[in-house]
Amino acid sequence: MARLAATSIDYENYHIFIGIYPNDATTQRDVEDVCARFPNVHKVVCARPGPTNKADCLNNILDAVFQFERDACFSFSGFVLHDAEDVISPLELRLFNALVDRNDLIQLPVYPLERSWKHFTSLSYLDEFSELQGKDVPVREALSGQVPSAGVGTCFSRRAVLALLADGDGRAFDAQSLSEEYDISFRLRKKGMTETFCRFQVRDDADEPQRLFGARRRTPNVVCVREYFPDTFRAAVRQKSRWIIGTVFQGFKTHRWTSSWTLNYFLWRDRKGGLINFLGFGAMLIAIQLAALWIYQHTVDNAWQFMSIFCCDEWFVILLWINLGLMANRLVQRIIFVTGFYGFWQGVMSIPRLFWGTLINFMANCRALRQVILHGDPHRVAWDKTLHDFPRGQARNPALRPLGEILMAHGMISQHQLDEAIQQRVPGLKLGGRLLKSGVINGLQLAQALAEQAGVPMERMDCRCLDKRLIAALPSGVARHYAVLPLREEPDRLVLASESRLDPVSLAALSRKIGRPVRYVIVPRGEVVVGLRQGYGDAQNTEQFALLSRAAAAGMLSPQRAEALWHEYVSGQILFAEVLITESYLDAAVLKAVLLRYERSDMQFGDFLVQEAFVERADAQRRVEQPANLQPDRRISMSKYLKWLMALACSLTIAGYALATSEGSRDDLGLSDYRYFKVYPHITRAHQALLSNNESRALDSFQHAHMLAPESIRLTLWLAEAYLHFNHHDKAIALLNEQLRKTPGNAQLRQALDAIPKPEKKITTREQLLALDDACADSPSVVCRAEVGHYAVRLGELDIAMQQLNDEALRASPRGQALINNLTQRAIDLQKWHIADRGFALHDRLVTLNEAQYQQWFAILLHLGRDRRILDLQQQGVMNSPGMQLAYAQSLAERKAYPALRAYLASHHPRFTSGSEKRNWRDLKMKWGGIKTTDRYSAETLIK
Repeated sequence: MARLAATSIDYENYHIFIGIYPNDATTQRDVEDVCARFPNVHKVVCARPGPTNKADCLNNILDAVFQFERDACFSFSGFVLHDAEDVISPLELRLFNALVDRNDLIQLPVYPLERSWKHFTSLSYLDEFSELQGKDVPVREALSGQVPSAGVGTCFSRRAVLALLADGDGRAFDAQSLSEEYDISFRLRKKGMTETFCRFQVRDDADEPQRLFGARRRTPNVVCVREYFPDTFRAAVRQKSRWIIGTVFQGFKTHRWTSSWTLNYFLWRDRKGGLINFLGFGAMLIAIQLAALWIYQHTVDNAWQFMSIFCCDEWFVILLWINLGLMANRLVQRIIFVTGFYGFWQGVMSIPRLFWGTLINFMANCRALRQVILHGDPHRVAWDKTLHDFPRGQARNPALRPLGEILMAHGMISQHQLDEAIQQRVPGLKLGGRLLKSGVINGLQLAQALAEQAGVPMERMDCRCLDKRLIAALPSGVARHYAVLPLREEPDRLVLASESRLDPVSLAALSRKIGRPVRYVIVPRGEVVVGLRQGYGDAQNTEQFALLSRAAAAGMLSPQRAEALWHEYVSGQILFAEVLITESYLDAAVLKAVLLRYERSDMQFGDFLVQEAFVERADAQRRVEQPANLQPDRRISMSKYLKWLMALACSLTIAGYALATSEGSRDDLGLSDYRYFKVYPHITRAHQALLSNNESRALDSFQHAHMLAPESIRLTLWLAEAYLHFNHHDKAIALLNEQLRKTPGNAQLRQALDAIPKPEKKITTREQLLALDDACADSPSVVCRAEVGHYAVRLGELDIAMQQLNDEALRASPRGQALINNLTQRAIDLQKWHIADRGFALHDRLVTLNEAQYQQWFAILLHLGRDRRILDLQQQGVMNSPGMQLAYAQSLAERKAYPALRAYLASHHPRFTSGSEKRNWRDLKMKWGGIKTTDRYSAETLIK
């Protein structure tokens, strides 16, 4: 469903959160595959192993949504519920967006998908939903203002969700309800919130499906939810029995009669199903029997006249005719509403399906009644999930192959080179950029691998030859937002150039904004970045090529060399957004939302981030400077270029660490004319050697130049940059430290030293980890112990990680708090509950736990049966919310720890805000707390 929705929804600014159970590994893999392709799809792992129920899963999802909001610094306006089997209308979110400011609950129609006429079970849902949503729900909204949620296709406003959270003590959905959507609509209505049922029809004459005979002209394009319902008798009975328990039995206990006669009328209509399903089945049997008798009398000679029994009294005959008329009226209504959406044939077939549906409802009612009697309380009936089918028309996309795997498969890199690129991380650069910068692959090879990963073609492109007509047709904001350029026009679509994979959501949004179909190809790195600068008004970006052309015309270098320098320059250009994502400063999904808001802004992107409070100004300046430092300097004056042409070549070639800029005159180097004359030839030779990647000559020339002018900061930085280019990190660090001793406090040297990435240790086995631990024990420090702890967490050696936290200084430090957090989450992933408990305990001492983490800790303690620990924490004021007290009491009841339960009930008196929690606590009190009276007032008074 998520894959289909992300590719078909006519909207862009949305996110999908999918709830899964921690013990469902197969579903987790499927969801991770979808999340890898769609940055706006997020995986939410529930705290409790499944199966639980839908309400519990929704509560976990809401926790994740609000955590995402805090991380992303923005909030959602609406929250939409859907099941995994739903087929969503492309215009659904646009409709919700138009209505959510004025309504707190918006319900769309749910129309079951059709099957062959022989599938009576599945098609009986079709009949019932058509009549319910065509007649009952609109009338209910008009008279009472209350709209029951269907559990799918329901949008809640932010105000409604916050009200539900406040009402439920931090839990919006009642985890003990089997029909949480029915319960929620009443809770919101009692709070005076607006609910609406929206049956909105759209029409596109150019793309209207063939209209079925009898169907209304615009009905097939109604904005609705489609899905397959159960197709077997057993599955339908299970599902409908759950609905009956939630609506009739639980609803009767939860929602009392109100002062509104209209609302009471519809409450009665909901609850009468527990009786009508029995009466309807009996009436159907009688009708079948009478029909058989009538046929018998009219087909057999001298037959017994059984029907005469009913024809004696005139009033009885009149009553039968009236009843027949009412039944015919209902049948005609059902035919009309089914025909309106599905056509005349389905409308006619709804008559024989009525008898089959009556049988299903009768059996479901019997099953529901049996379960309620068996458990003694409707709220104790367990959730009974029904499996659904999903349309198979959509092909499954293959999983994204890792870039390194593709490069190795084509022989472009070796395993050793891949491992080095992964370990020697360059801030702001992804794996492909690191391999390109180090010279392991070239731009074309990277583009070919990215194209294969995305499943699209790779083409060459020259950003100097852009079609001005196509540039004018593509708005600047759209081009910058999606980092694309128009490449050419085809008869049926526009071809766009991109340097990376475009997800289907962005591709569909591009098509809508441009107003025509589009496809894209992958082009070599830097072509789109430089093309965006040239095509959309940045005059400085044409300067580099002009300088190279003048230098070639002046005979300073050959045209081939000028072209090579140009491609070196282009391949070094990167996007600011790439740095933000690579450095994990903004999540990819958050960045998409930010770019949508930025699309209509005229501000610089960094200023926009500051204005919208995504970053502080100082932090934004540092982030903006990072891509500039990662790529060649673009501001080169003509006079300095002609004098320092080879210095430019150096900066184009070794732009990776950007410890120095490419500008260098006599004044820049701080030298006299004579010393400048002596040093210049060595620098020129060094730059030429760098261009040809001649290590010995380049280093010898730079070292000689530095020896002639050891006090020059610029020469020191160039020599350090050369060391880094040839992977001599230790020499670069030693050189910069030596220069810092000579000129202490120099900001350029300090910044250059901090920019050098420190090589990461390779700890892959327990033996290596223990050796590192022993080395750390010889000279213990917070940094060393934190490093051992993080490696231990990564390898799953959680006991070793916990040993490091025996150091009080480490626990109190930010490094220690990060280690505690990683250790706790890793323990939960590995289901090592005792270590997770200890991790939460350390968090608690540091007062760093939030409410969601306390809930998670509480669930672990319940799982371990740590009663003494729970009681001690509750005495300390932790885990003492009414909901947790109720959950603990219910856990004692489930484990049959009756003495402990009686003592707990006698000593605790929580103040509940939720009616269902009050009733559950009262039930426990009355059964195990020693209350002999059944008087409701006395029990509730005792609880209060």
